[in-house]
Amino acid sequence: LVFDPPIPMPTGTNVLGLAWLGLIGAGLTYFLWFRGISRLEPTVVSLLGFLSPGTAVLLGWLFLDQTLSALQIIGVLLVIGSIWLGQRSNRTPRARIACRKSP
Repeated sequence: LVFDPPIPMPTGTNVLGLAWLGLIGAGLTYFLWFRGISRLEPTVVSLLGFLSPGTAVLLGWLFLDQTLSALQIIGVLLVIGSIWLGQRSNRTPRARIACRKSP
Protein backbone atom coordinates (compact mmCIF):
# COMPACT_ATOMS: atom_id res chain seq x y z
CA LEU A 1 0.00 0.00 0.00
CA VAL A 2 2.93 2.34 0.46
CA PHE A 3 4.18 2.06 -3.13
CA ASP A 4 1.01 1.13 -5.02
CA PRO A 5 -1.61 3.60 -6.18
CA PRO A 6 -4.84 3.73 -4.18
CA ILE A 7 -7.46 1.13 -4.97
CA PRO A 8 -10.23 2.66 -7.12
CA MET A 9 -13.84 2.63 -5.97
CA PRO A 10 -15.83 -0.20 -7.54
CA THR A 11 -18.29 0.75 -10.25
CA GLY A 12 -21.86 -0.46 -10.47
CA THR A 13 -20.77 -3.08 -12.98
CA ASN A 14 -18.11 -4.32 -10.55
CA VAL A 15 -20.68 -4.62 -7.76
CA LEU A 16 -23.14 -6.46 -10.03
CA GLY A 17 -20.39 -8.84 -11.15
CA LEU A 18 -19.43 -9.55 -7.56
CA ALA A 19 -23.08 -10.10 -6.61
CA TRP A 20 -23.47 -12.48 -9.56
CA LEU A 21 -20.42 -14.47 -8.49
CA GLY A 22 -21.61 -14.59 -4.90
CA LEU A 23 -25.26 -15.44 -5.48
CA ILE A 24 -25.16 -17.57 -8.61
CA GLY A 25 -21.56 -18.71 -8.79
CA ALA A 26 -21.39 -19.78 -5.16
CA GLY A 27 -24.84 -19.74 -3.57
CA LEU A 28 -26.81 -21.55 -6.26
CA THR A 29 -24.08 -24.06 -6.96
CA TYR A 30 -23.72 -24.96 -3.28
CA PHE A 31 -27.49 -25.29 -2.97
CA LEU A 32 -27.62 -27.63 -5.98
CA TRP A 33 -24.57 -29.60 -4.78
CA PHE A 34 -25.94 -30.24 -1.30
CA ARG A 35 -29.40 -31.01 -2.64
CA GLY A 36 -27.85 -33.51 -5.02
CA ILE A 37 -25.66 -35.23 -2.46
CA SER A 38 -28.58 -35.59 -0.08
CA ARG A 39 -30.34 -37.70 -2.71
CA LEU A 40 -27.37 -39.84 -3.73
CA GLU A 41 -25.49 -42.59 -1.97
CA PRO A 42 -22.08 -41.80 -0.45
CA THR A 43 -20.20 -43.96 -2.95
CA VAL A 44 -21.69 -42.07 -5.88
CA VAL A 45 -20.98 -38.70 -4.28
CA SER A 46 -17.37 -39.65 -3.60
CA LEU A 47 -16.87 -40.40 -7.28
CA LEU A 48 -18.30 -37.04 -8.40
CA GLY A 49 -15.35 -35.14 -6.94
CA PHE A 50 -13.16 -36.60 -9.67
CA LEU A 51 -15.16 -34.71 -12.32
CA SER A 52 -13.88 -31.30 -11.26
CA PRO A 53 -10.49 -31.33 -13.03
CA GLY A 54 -11.97 -32.83 -16.18
CA THR A 55 -14.74 -30.25 -16.19
CA ALA A 56 -12.17 -27.46 -15.84
CA VAL A 57 -10.15 -28.84 -18.74
CA LEU A 58 -13.21 -29.18 -20.97
CA LEU A 59 -14.52 -25.71 -20.13
CA GLY A 60 -11.10 -24.24 -20.89
CA TRP A 61 -11.14 -26.01 -24.23
CA LEU A 62 -14.68 -24.88 -25.06
CA PHE A 63 -14.62 -21.26 -23.93
CA LEU A 64 -10.96 -20.24 -23.81
CA ASP A 65 -9.70 -22.05 -26.93
CA GLN A 66 -7.12 -23.94 -24.90
CA THR A 67 -5.53 -26.91 -26.58
CA LEU A 68 -5.76 -30.39 -25.11
CA SER A 69 -2.90 -32.84 -25.24
CA ALA A 70 -3.46 -36.51 -25.88
CA LEU A 71 -2.54 -37.21 -22.26
CA GLN A 72 -5.26 -34.83 -21.01
CA ILE A 73 -7.88 -36.42 -23.23
CA ILE A 74 -6.86 -39.89 -22.06
CA GLY A 75 -7.00 -38.70 -18.45
CA VAL A 76 -10.51 -37.28 -18.81
CA LEU A 77 -11.68 -40.48 -20.49
CA LEU A 78 -10.12 -42.59 -17.73
CA VAL A 79 -11.88 -40.53 -15.06
CA ILE A 80 -15.24 -40.78 -16.85
CA GLY A 81 -14.74 -44.53 -17.32
CA SER A 82 -13.81 -44.97 -13.68
CA ILE A 83 -16.90 -43.10 -12.53
CA TRP A 84 -19.06 -45.19 -14.84
CA LEU A 85 -17.52 -48.41 -13.50
CA GLY A 86 -17.91 -47.20 -9.92
CA GLN A 87 -21.58 -46.45 -10.38
CA ARG A 88 -22.15 -49.66 -12.28
CA SER A 89 -20.55 -51.78 -9.57
CA ASN A 90 -22.55 -49.87 -6.96
CA ARG A 91 -25.85 -50.81 -8.61
CA THR A 92 -25.15 -54.50 -9.15
CA PRO A 93 -25.59 -55.67 -5.52
CA ARG A 94 -28.87 -53.77 -5.21
CA ALA A 95 -30.30 -55.51 -8.24
CA ARG A 96 -29.42 -58.87 -6.71
CA ILE A 97 -31.02 -57.93 -3.39
CA ALA A 98 -34.17 -56.70 -5.14
CA CYS A 99 -34.43 -59.95 -7.11
CA ARG A 100 -34.13 -62.03 -3.94
CA LYS A 101 -36.87 -60.11 -2.14
CA SER A 102 -39.45 -60.35 -4.93
CA PRO A 103 -41.43 -63.59 -5.10
